[in-house]
Amino acid sequence: MIKAIIFDLDGTLLNSTKDIANSLNKVLKDNNQKTYTLKEIEKFLGYGSYNLIKDTLPKNSSKELIDKVYNEYINYYPKNSNIYTKPYDGINELINKLKEENYKIAIASNKMNNAVVKLNIEKFDNKFDIAVGESELLKVKPNPDMILHVINELNLTKDEVLFIGDTEVDLNAAKNANVKNVAVTWGFRDKEFLINERPTHIIDKPSELLKILNNYKN
Repeated sequence: MIKAIIFDLDGTLLNSTKDIANSLNKVLKDNNQKTYTLKEIEKFLGYGSYNLIKDTLPKNSSKELIDKVYNEYINYYPKNSNIYTKPYDGINELINKLKEENYKIAIASNKMNNAVVKLNIEKFDNKFDIAVGESELLKVKPNPDMILHVINELNLTKDEVLFIGDTEVDLNAAKNANVKNVAVTWGFRDKEFLINERPTHIIDKPSELLKILNNYKN
């Protein structure tokens, strides 16, 4: 029986691309580097903040430059992470329904931990039982550390959780943690791409998760 749902954040719960893009392009511009469109930036998302900076700078960039831009980004973005960011349609209704049915809910995100905690409070009224992000203590997805940490904190087993995400990073993290996963098609990757990643389940809108959970009750 499923007792908890662990969600990715960006591209799964929140449409945060514009705030990420604005912050990224600001620090890139400040360092005389190429900037990107929203659609271009989506392709870089999912692997954590350091990789976002590394991948959007020229391939021959020095570690000194990467570290400089990264430090500017992680200082600037958390202060500007809640300007245009908002839950996808149907997400708040899904969260309220899950809480009504007494499911535990959690966030495991490659976004910086301070931004994850902040957005859980500001966008979801702190409804998630646990919200964790990138930190020195937990390796970023696709490493399973975050998922396993949440399972341990909730005092559950792997068979009692579903992990929900929108990228191959999320699905691989779930597979590495040996937990069932659900791919969502409204995020940063298209449906055809996600099907090829062979998720346990795939959904096109948040309400469809409830049907999946009902099947696990039988």
